[in-house]
Amino acid sequence: MNKKIAIIYTSFHHMNTERLIFSLDDVDIFNTTKLNNLNFSKYDYIGFASGIYYGEMSKNILDAARKIILKDSAKVFIVYTCGICLKNYSKSMEHILNSRNLDYIGEFSCRGYDNYGPFKIFGGISKKHPTQNDITNFKKFIYEIQNL
Repeated sequence: MNKKIAIIYTSFHHMNTERLIFSLDDVDIFNTTKLNNLNFSKYDYIGFASGIYYGEMSKNILDAARKIILKDSAKVFIVYTCGICLKNYSKSMEHILNSRNLDYIGEFSCRGYDNYGPFKIFGGISKKHPTQNDITNFKKFIYEIQNL
């Protein structure tokens, strides 16, 4: 049985998140800035992906998670990239998914190039991220959730 996967994403500045998710094959990808249809009921798996902005996932991706239409059996997951991993940046998204009683099956995160604020002085951090190793680990994550 072929399981359909969609990933809804927001990626600004250095396009770290976009680079990560566009490494996948056989996945339908939707940018929140071009999200016209909110009906995702044909998908078995829905991912919500974002860079981290001011310590949180994008407001656009959080709004999409509140509004989209999913089938009852859909499984949802979170993906994010961040300059430095100081905490779980997906708590707001987890709260939204849990409040909708969705089948939340996990998250993937990795570092991404960041030159915001004080990091600019040093030329940024995590300059080469996401790396090929990050992308390989992301693909493994997607494979594993498809086989739950």
